[in-house]
Amino acid sequence: MAHWTQKISCIAEVFVKNKLVPLCLSSRRFEFAEALAQELYKLIKDDSINEINNFISKLEMELKEIGKSVTYTRMLLWTELASLINEYPKLNIGNHTYNHQNLGSVTDEEVLDSEISFNDRRIKEELDIKTSRFAFPNGECNSLSYKYLVDRNTDIIQLTEINFPIESKNVYYRVQPYHSSFEENIFRIFGFHEKMSSLVRKNKNR
Repeated sequence: MAHWTQKISCIAEVFVKNKLVPLCLSSRRFEFAEALAQELYKLIKDDSINEINNFISKLEMELKEIGKSVTYTRMLLWTELASLINEYPKLNIGNHTYNHQNLGSVTDEEVLDSEISFNDRRIKEELDIKTSRFAFPNGECNSLSYKYLVDRNTDIIQLTEINFPIESKNVYYRVQPYHSSFEENIFRIFGFHEKMSSLVRKNKNR
C-alpha cells in the first residue's frame, strides 16, 4: 500500500496532467506536479494520520466527480523485501516510521511509540531483523523525537535539518547530491553546514 506522501504525488500528477487544481488551492496554478505536491504536503504534513487520510479522500472524491481516477505506485511487499535481503545480505534495512508521519512537531510520545517502536516490531516479525538506524520522514525532527531515538540507543539517525543545537556522532544528514562537487557532497552528508548554522544560532542566544 502506498504511503500518504506517495499518494499525494500521484494525485498531483493527475491534477496537473488534466490542467486542474484542487479546490484547496483553487487560486493557484501549477505547471509541474512536483510543485503542486509540495504545496499539498505543506497543508497537511503536521496533521494526524487520520486527518491526512481524510484530506486524501477528499482529493480522490474531487477527481472522481470530474471523471478522473488515480493509480497509486505499489510499494514493496514483505516477501519481496525478504527476497532482496536474501540476495543481497549486506543490504541494511532501517526504520522510517509506520505511517510516514512527520515527527518534527510531535508532542505526544504515544505517537512515537506507534510510529517508531511498532514499526521496529513489524520489521522484526516480518524480516527477522533488528533495526539499528532510523531516517526521519522528510528529515524533520524535534527535541522530543530525537531524544526518543537516543534513549533507544539507535546507532544511526538520519535527518536533513534541525532547529535546536545537537551534538551526536551518530547523526547523519540526508542530502540531494551536488553534481559539480564531490567535496560539497561530503560536507552535506556529515552536516557541516547545519552544524555551522547551529553554532551561529547557539551563540546568538547567549
